[in-house]
Amino acid sequence: MNIEGHTRRVVGLALVLWGGAVALASVEGVLAKLAEDELVALALFAFAYASATYLLDRGLRAAVFSASGFAGTLVLLDVGLALTARAACAASEPWSQTLATPVFAMAAFFLAPLVLALHVAAVDRWLTLTPTLSQGRGGTTTRLAK
Repeated sequence: MNIEGHTRRVVGLALVLWGGAVALASVEGVLAKLAEDELVALALFAFAYASATYLLDRGLRAAVFSASGFAGTLVLLDVGLALTARAACAASEPWSQTLATPVFAMAAFFLAPLVLALHVAAVDRWLTLTPTLSQGRGGTTTRLAK
């Protein structure tokens, strides 16, 4: 059984459903009806859920560790998020109205939590793959951190 292949499919399906739900909610005006504190709570939940999913799912962590092009993908998503944030800052509407538009809703409730989870993954990869020093009988030796 190919666990890694199944993990990638499940994560792909989950991302499509999550992005579709955010897009549909913003297009249908659901996000525009929410109060500011509800929008903040929803965004915080998305950030926490995305990061926790990565940290708690061993299959997902293994798939991320074996992924090629990880750094390039992360940089590309960071640039997209920065450009979207810049455009949101230039908007003359209040932030709660700006956040209800489809583009900014996708950035706040889908792209930004995904980028945060990928940054958590990048730190996790770096900490796991960085050699640490351990004292052996013959002196100092290096090993991979676990």
